Amino acid sequence: MKKLYLFSFLAMLAFVILPTHVRAADESSFYATAVYAESGNVAFADNSIGAPDGIYTLFSKDNTAITLDLGEEYLDGVSMSLLAPNSDAAYSVNFLDSDLNSLQASEVYLTLGDTEISVYYTEITPFRYVKISNLKNHLWRLDAVSALTSATSETFDFFTDEELQELMDELIEMFSSFNFCGNNFGLALKQPNDGNLTTNADSIIYSVACDDTLLKFPNEQIFKSWWPNFENVSYINSSFLTSHETSGNVTVRPGTYLVKQTTSPEVYAVESYGLLRLIPDETTASTLFGLNWNQKVLDLSETLFSDYTIGDELTLDYYPAGTIGYLSTGQVVYLDSDSYYTVPGDVYNSLNFQNKFLVPLPDAVVANYLDGGDLNYNSLLAFPL
Repeated sequence: MKKLYLFSFLAMLAFVILPTHVRAADESSFYATAVYAESGNVAFADNSIGAPDGIYTLFSKDNTAITLDLGEEYLDGVSMSLLAPNSDAAYSVNFLDSDLNSLQASEVYLTLGDTEISVYYTEITPFRYVKISNLKNHLWRLDAVSALTSATSETFDFFTDEELQELMDELIEMFSSFNFCGNNFGLALKQPNDGNLTTNADSIIYSVACDDTLLKFPNEQIFKSWWPNFENVSYINSSFLTSHETSGNVTVRPGTYLVKQTTSPEVYAVESYGLLRLIPDETTASTLFGLNWNQKVLDLSETLFSDYTIGDELTLDYYPAGTIGYLSTGQVVYLDSDSYYTVPGDVYNSLNFQNKFLVPLPDAVVANYLDGGDLNYNSLLAFPL
């Protein structure tokens, strides 16, 4: 809890001193008119077009990005209507001219409950497009983006560009050293067997989520998408259960099983937060997941399928984020939205990756990704959120 308080303090400090993170003034009517481009991990991109309506574009992975067309050129900045469900979300806004050249990039750290943010533009060349990129593996939602006009803009001259960049680097370094999840995050727990065959409370396995609530594993297959066996399950008493809220079911781990609904032939790949990506045909399935792709499909009941959200359809160009596979050289890598990371052996084991879920990665597809270097251990990849 002390870490959470410290983060809140730092976030408020950033809110006070950074000229790019201020509350919006009078609302503008110059809303984004079209989505120019989006990365594979953006869900419901078109929800960011037009005026705020409480229907959101979903960002959940780092490097998730969307580029919006404002229809005309502007000079003052943008106002963003959004929803920040936690105090560790962050994004960047890149202002682009009519030829999509980058003019200015600004990073923003959200505080819990933020619903409207203004990002101010300081260059003299007009911008037309804004590229909004998620900087962390934390969920936040974007409702609308509108251009600021002179009537709603304010002038800030607190820092030089060099001073601002130095300050941002210091804040990022401080933030990266903290683990904002609860101390029990990632624990797999169940009650001891009570010997009573007429009850099943002692058969349920829980995972402690980042916010210290309990998530239920709905079946053994979903459990074994996260853990290879039951060796790490700890026993708890009923008082622990009553003192912790149960917040839902664990969804299939990204990069493991494909899923389908029992009543439908459509097959999906899974990304973080239960986001589903439709596999449009067998060619895409076999290209991305190998010739035995159909042996990795889990059937989900209608009830369990409701735990998931359907996102954009997969293409042959990119894998769903979270895929683990091997290159033609035999090198094991982890795929994010647009980068691949070499997985050292100790990190592979600590993240509970399993050989049975490795997929062969075609060179032609991997060529679309950037080399991100080595993957480091990250508990947000290892455990259900």
